[in-house]
Amino acid sequence: MSEKEELEENVRVFIDLKAVGNGKGGHFFRNNLVEHIKKLEESGKEKVVGIVYDESYQIELVTQDINND
Repeated sequence: MSEKEELEENVRVFIDLKAVGNGKGGHFFRNNLVEHIKKLEESGKEKVVGIVYDESYQIELVTQDINND
């Protein structure tokens, strides 16, 4: 697997389902969200499947249980 394929495989996109028309990216900022997601997912019991933004400085990570039967 190439580096590009590996990067694309690890990308998860969360988008406003009420959005109409085309969106564009390109607005990046550094934060430690990746650390919070890694901590939640390291047990292998849950995966982050969404992010809730309510126009405040706090965001909510929505998770889903992973069935490891």
